[in-house]
Amino acid sequence: ATATECRQLLVYFGQAVPDVSQLPSLSKQVQTFFQTVQRFSEMLRTAFKDIVRHRQACQRRGAPDPFASVFKSPSSPGGATASGRAPGAAQRGQRATSQDRTTAHAKRRHSQR
Repeated sequence: ATATECRQLLVYFGQAVPDVSQLPSLSKQVQTFFQTVQRFSEMLRTAFKDIVRHRQACQRRGAPDPFASVFKSPSSPGGATASGRAPGAAQRGQRATSQDRTTAHAKRRHSQR
């Protein structure tokens, strides 16, 4: 990337932008920024996996889902729930089918128009 693109990147993300004459400093700052973003994404991925494992363990033990009050569903209203069940499927004891998910997705897209 050019120095101008690096400066624009830093400005976009609200970072301090060194003077153009300090090219090594700009390069190091951009490298550090991307390392931080990478580290954050790895931590977020790990945290999400931990949450999924914990929810599955609670489900296996028959314990209530500790995140149910916080997260109604990872999808928007009308979609499959976090357990992968279609709305109402939990009462029927069935998992959401691909048709249920496709229908829910189409409803969400239609409501966003």
